[in-house]
Amino acid sequence: MDTLISQAYELARIATSTADTDNEANATNALNLLTRAIAIADHSVRSDVELYAHSFFDEAGIAVYDTTKHAQLGGSPEDLVVVARAMAYIDARADSLPFLMKRQLGATHLVRFEAKP
Repeated sequence: MDTLISQAYELARIATSTADTDNEANATNALNLLTRAIAIADHSVRSDVELYAHSFFDEAGIAVYDTTKHAQLGGSPEDLVVVARAMAYIDARADSLPFLMKRQLGATHLVRFEAKP
């Protein structure tokens, strides 16, 4: 089980060890919801970068995302907030995600995605 989820379950176990059955059921439901939310976020976070950051193809034909530019002309400032939040999440959860986000040396705002080996 994922480390983050394991830690959440352990905290809930400690918190509910002296609690009544209703509180334990509520904690279990909350943890199940957290587990689902993390799974959804892990599955969709890459698409936030792909959708909201400007993309182009490098000389090898690989998609590169410029995380400082909007995907579309006239994009809103919130678009880049979504990109920054997604990148922070990817950095925090890198060990648990099925892909790598690689930053270009000397231009770390340029990223590309690769499947993990």
